[in-house]
Amino acid sequence: MKKRKNRSNIIIDLTSLLDVVFILLLIILCNFRNNDYALREDQQEAQKAKADYEALQDTCNTELETLGELGEYVAVISITANYEDDLVTRKIRVKNSDKSSVIPIFPELVRTKTSEGYDKLRDYLESYAASNPKRTVIISLNRDKEDILYRDERSIQTIINQLCNEYDNVKQ
Repeated sequence: MKKRKNRSNIIIDLTSLLDVVFILLLIILCNFRNNDYALREDQQEAQKAKADYEALQDTCNTELETLGELGEYVAVISITANYEDDLVTRKIRVKNSDKSSVIPIFPELVRTKTSEGYDKLRDYLESYAASNPKRTVIISLNRDKEDILYRDERSIQTIINQLCNEYDNVKQ
């Protein structure tokens, strides 16, 4: 009987356990507060980016309206020839402000097999310039893009320079 009485009178000290619980609670509250600050900063950055985007969109819309008015007299052709994941395969993309122009699909430039892509680009630009002699054709290469191989840039630049020399309505 004596052993039973000793077992029932055991006192467990929970003070150290409470300290640990309060420390964990304090850490969790601090993390929530830091996350709240980070969330507020992200929201402010998102609002600023949205405002910048809306301002840029308004500017672009104004430029498009102006370009629409000038569309009878001017055509802007933007050429990009950039590589994406590897340096082996590159793609030629053409944008033309003249919506009635049909832009062909250009073959990919793979390693040194580029003549077919360049020839198709030259044919498109030449036929467009020849079919629109009263319209000034402005050609730009890789506007705001730096990921173009030097050899591609030189080859396309040569095509553009030759067209500028052949046709009076083509400008760079």
